[in-house]
Formats: sequence, C-alpha cells, structure tokens
Amino acid sequence: MTRRRAKDGPVSSSCWYTNLDHGRRHWPLSLMTMSDNLRYSPGLKGKEAYDRYDNYDAIEVGTYKEIPSDFDGVMGVPVTFLDKYNPDQFEIVGTLESSNPDNPYRTRWYTVQDQKDSFIDASARRATSL
Repeated sequence: MTRRRAKDGPVSSSCWYTNLDHGRRHWPLSLMTMSDNLRYSPGLKGKEAYDRYDNYDAIEVGTYKEIPSDFDGVMGVPVTFLDKYNPDQFEIVGTLESSNPDNPYRTRWYTVQDQKDSFIDASARRATSL
C-alpha cells in the first residue's frame, strides 16, 4: 500500500481586501474582556494593562485575538485584523497622519526639542543597561 503525501504549496504574501458585501464579512469576531485577555493571552502575560501609544490616545493590540470586548476607545490593531473585520462590530477610523489640527484622530506632533530629549533619554538608558 502506497501512502500519498500532501504536497506543500507556495505561501502567498499578498492579500486582496475588499468592501464588497459577502457573508464572511458579517461573521462576528469572538472576543474576551480586557481583564480575561490580560490574564490568559500569551502576548499580555505579566502586564497589568494594555500598552498605550505616547503620541495618540489609543491602546496597542498585538494580535486580533487580544481585542477586548469591553473597550470603547480607539485601538491600534495589526494588519491581520483586516480579514476578520466585521463592519457591524467595528469601525475603522482611518489614518492618523494628518496636518489638519481639527482632525480628531490626528497624532501628536513632536517638536525638535521633544525628539532631542527622547534621543538623549534612550541613549542614557542604553548606557546604564550595559
């Protein structure tokens, strides 16, 4: 008796995203609460809270599985979230880069002095960790 072996195929690194309405687009994503994610998610082990961006009022979500069900604010999600996106469950607020000061989703603008201070702080931390 001869066994057949499944042949490995090439892995594609491109995806096609669309806003065309199809059945899978409305499948709800099963989510855990923020406290359950902090307790059980491997990427959040040992943390007391989600990381926050320093230039924008949002939490960092490392994987779509860590999206909390009980958080109403803005979150930064990975691109892998896009194939799980359900417009009935989430709202994509758009890009954060904008020079319009009235844009509510605008990121913080850093002054030259802010950038210098950050560089000096990072250099000092590296020097003390050696």
